[in-house]
Order: sequence, then C-alpha cells, then structure tokens
Amino acid sequence: MGSYYKLYENGDMKPVSGIPEEDTYLSISGYDSNYLIYLFVNVEEPKIYTVDLNQGKMIEFPYELAANSHIALKKTVIYRDGIIYYLAPQENLAYNVYSQGVHSYDIKNGQDKLLVARQTIPGVRCADYLPVFSFDIKNGMLFFEDYHDGVVDWYMSDLQDVDNTQTPLGANPREVNTLKYGRVEPVEAFGNCPHCGEALGKLYAETFVLDASYSQFADKINSALKAKNEVRAENTRKSQDDVSADSCGQHDLYFMYFSHYYYISDVRIIDERYLAVSEDVTLYGTEGPNECCRDQYLFDLKTGDELTFSSFYKGSEDDLKKLIATKTREFFKEYSDKYDAEFSEDDLNAAYENTIKSVDLSTVRLKEQGASFFLHYHSYDKAPYKDEYYDGLDDQFYEIFISYEELLGRNTLSE
Repeated sequence: MGSYYKLYENGDMKPVSGIPEEDTYLSISGYDSNYLIYLFVNVEEPKIYTVDLNQGKMIEFPYELAANSHIALKKTVIYRDGIIYYLAPQENLAYNVYSQGVHSYDIKNGQDKLLVARQTIPGVRCADYLPVFSFDIKNGMLFFEDYHDGVVDWYMSDLQDVDNTQTPLGANPREVNTLKYGRVEPVEAFGNCPHCGEALGKLYAETFVLDASYSQFADKINSALKAKNEVRAENTRKSQDDVSADSCGQHDLYFMYFSHYYYISDVRIIDERYLAVSEDVTLYGTEGPNECCRDQYLFDLKTGDELTFSSFYKGSEDDLKKLIATKTREFFKEYSDKYDAEFSEDDLNAAYENTIKSVDLSTVRLKEQGASFFLHYHSYDKAPYKDEYYDGLDDQFYEIFISYEELLGRNTLSE
C-alpha cells in the first residue's frame, strides 16, 4: 500500500508508522492529530484498528462488532474526538432475534459505555429497520432510527442520556401496519445432522396473530396462520433425516445448508371485512440461486374462512395474464418516457411476451383499491425490463398495480 504522512501547519511532513502493510478490506473511518481509525471490512469478522499517530503503533480494537456491521461498516463505526462509537451485539434471544447497541469507547482511558440498545421486532423487519443499525454523532447528540407506536423514524438524543431525551425528527418516517391489528410472533426451527448435530437447515418465520376484537372468528384465523409455519418448522426439522454419516465434516460440499426466512411485511383490513396478511419470503441455499416470493393470506372476518384472489375474480386465466402483460408494457413505456431509459418497441413487446410466460398468478396482494402482481426475475436474467436505472421493490421484483375496476368491474373488492 502507499505511504501516509502527517502534514503540519508549518508545512512539515512526517511519515506515519504503524499502519498495516496489507490494505485488503481496509478503509479509513476517521482521524485527527492523535489517532487514525481503520476499518477491516470483512464479512466474516469486521474489525477496528486504532493507529496511535504519536507513538507510531497500531492497536486492535478490544471489543466485538455487531455481526451485520460489514453490511455498512462506515455507518456503524464513527470516530469523534478520541472516542470510537460503534455497533455491538448485546444478546442473542433466538435465531434471527437479537439485540444490539451503540457503544462509546474512549481510546485514551479504555473505558467502554453502552449508550442505547434495541432488539429486533418481529413484524417490523420489512420496514428496512434493524435496531440502531444506522446512527450518527453530531455536537454531543446521537441520531438513530427507532420504532415507536407503528412508525419507524429518526430520533435525536443527548449522548449522556439517550433513552430519556429521545426526540422524533419526522425525517423520512415510515408507517408500519404489521402490528396495527394484532401481534407478530417469531418461529424458529433447525434441521440438524443426525450424526454430528450440526444445523444444516435453519428456519426463521413470523406468524401474525389477529386481535380478537376484530373478529369473532379470530381463533379460527389464527389457527390457520399458525399451521402454515408449523408445517414449515416440521419440514425443516426433518430435512436432514436421511443425511449420511459420511458427509460429516464435508456438509458444504454436499450442498446441504439452507436458511429460509418468512417475514410478515404488511397487514391490512380491506372493505372492513377481509384480513390481508402479506409475507416476504427468501430461501437461501448453497446450490443454485436464492428464491424469493411475495405471498399473501386472505381471510373473511365474518366467517373466518381463508380466501384467494380466485374467490373474487371470475374471468379466465388467459385474460388475466394479458391484462397484467398490458399493464407491464404500459409501466415500462411510461418509465422509459420519464427517465429516458430508451426502451424500444421490441423491448416493450418482449416485456409483454415474457410477462405472459412468467407471471405467477399466486403472487398477488390485494389492497384497498386494487391488486398488486409481482413479476420475479433472478438478478442474472437478461431482459429489457432489467435496466440499471429502475429502483423498484428490490432488484428481483416488479410490482404491477391494477385497479378493482379493471379487474372486477367494480371499485371495491366486495360485491
């Protein structure tokens, strides 16, 4: 790596010693006349190194960083006036359920102090919220995201008493309705190797529990929702029953590891009658691409019965596919005109044809005014609708919204 120098007010320059020779995964977080803070940006083991500029030596940071710090290490480690502020793990409560907090570490005297800690909240993960994951320090104040009363917002607090001085800023508040009509409970399960006990399969799922005040059939609805995750949990536990003892120590070579995640992302009541519970799913495995889907479970609050989109749509499947494909073509045409994405007529026609072939009619989410259909493509798919400028739901989904008037010939889901 190149050399570093201290530049003084009088123009003198002196080389800085103590900086690691290897610069792989290294980046500078902050510095002043006394210290230089290096970040070791490694997925497996993110670290902080402090270089004492006066003594010319490097000291490894003595505390553990939060496991997810590598995702945005520069947002989870901040240096200010001899103090390192960092995100650290607090407690693992269950699989994928944990608490973490912002600490301050005084480099000179070695004192470490917990400033604020929060834990993951089932039902809130899909609002792009992780406990105090992004924070900043300015003028003795801590700025961080937090969840209160159905809203994720940025807050400002005094560094000396964070919990008792918290003030909402109203900066990019995000309403979370997953807990508006009930609660969300986490579910975990593991598929262990029957010979060595290693967890080869892991499941984290969330179950929505409807509050009884919204339906006299809440128990029936909750039982149906609970049963879905009970099946997933049982399948996970049995997933490794046939594993051979010969594979122990080489499980990764046999593509046996998987992690499945089912997050409750939206809960709403439509037409004051239908409960719609949306679920974001990601299935990680060691062989082949990751699989993602967008599910929804629909219940009649007056009967407790589970319904589907076909309970309301009486047209043909071919007509529905053509309607979705037409809307997809219109979507990309409007996008092309707005952002100068330069989609040709051939591109738009290809989007139409590909939608006819690939749209999954089960990936529909019903809302108050209409339905959203999700077109899912892997990141490596090459198609005219995968342009670099599109910033949609995520890099694998396009959401196509169609009103009930166009779908059902009326303005509401109910007849």
